[in-house]
Amino acid sequence: MLRKLVFSSMALSASLLNAQSAQNWQDPTPTPQWTDDGKVMMSHAASGRSVEREPLSFAFNSLEFPGANFTLTFGINNQEQVVGSYFLPPGRQHALLIDQGEFKPLAPSSVLGNHLSQAFDINERGDVVGAYVDDLGVRHGFLLSNDVASNIDFPGATRSDAFGINNSGVIVGDFFDAAGTVHGFVLQDGTLRELDFPGAVDTQALSINNAGDIVGAWDTDPDTRGHGFLLTGEGRFISIDDPDAAPQSTSAIGINDRGQIVGSYEDGFGVTHGFVLAGGSFTSVNFPGADLTSCRAINNQGEIVGNYFIGDIVAAGFLAKPAQH
Repeated sequence: MLRKLVFSSMALSASLLNAQSAQNWQDPTPTPQWTDDGKVMMSHAASGRSVEREPLSFAFNSLEFPGANFTLTFGINNQEQVVGSYFLPPGRQHALLIDQGEFKPLAPSSVLGNHLSQAFDINERGDVVGAYVDDLGVRHGFLLSNDVASNIDFPGATRSDAFGINNSGVIVGDFFDAAGTVHGFVLQDGTLRELDFPGAVDTQALSINNAGDIVGAWDTDPDTRGHGFLLTGEGRFISIDDPDAAPQSTSAIGINDRGQIVGSYEDGFGVTHGFVLAGGSFTSVNFPGADLTSCRAINNQGEIVGNYFIGDIVAAGFLAKPAQH
């Protein structure tokens, strides 16, 4: 079953920006203002402060849908429910739920079951957001709530993705405009608003926690990954770059209620690593034996899901739990 959400054109509620941030960043950036066209405008953006890398260790488990060519995992909630996607030949890529160790196709009787689909995040109520491709090849964001799938399409966009959802039902994502430029968006109380990092060419809003803190990626060159960012619940933009990253190669992808951030970066040799930023310190996260690792989400227990790649053959998800000392 698929229904179309109806979006209003009212201003975004200030409650998204007035919650206290879970992370203690000291930053002089002024509070942004929402303009009449829904964009976030600021006079300048601060750079992330220099931090040291703190040693942490994790216990890793590979997550692979039985019989699938590949499995990708993107989101995790505090009940350790994981969402992602899998590919079974000769079919398409389908959205996936992993619950109590059981791998389940997500809403197989809905539009997600017979189209290419990916699930990106899940909240404590079990609401899931993601994206699917329709019969005409157009990509739509979706919200799956109580087994009902709803389209999320930014007005005038050629493509939309819904990447993150918190327990209040606030959704973040991105969309492509007619010129191919990528913008972030926030959907709250039926109102869609564009979100752009100040001075950026492209912006992606990738995750939101229950304090209203948003993380994502921005760039000034569409040919690079660019930088990560944090938009705090108080409304301050902070750019994030892993200190071991090559220039313009960091993405901030997930954030939990403790203000811990995960993402990925490329080193000087072009190798992708995951990272976690916690307590002002960066820690690299690498699946054992993998060539590439990307961290996608972190729950309040510090459990991380992401993906690892070995050559051109293996692509699988993982669950990393903080090791007990």
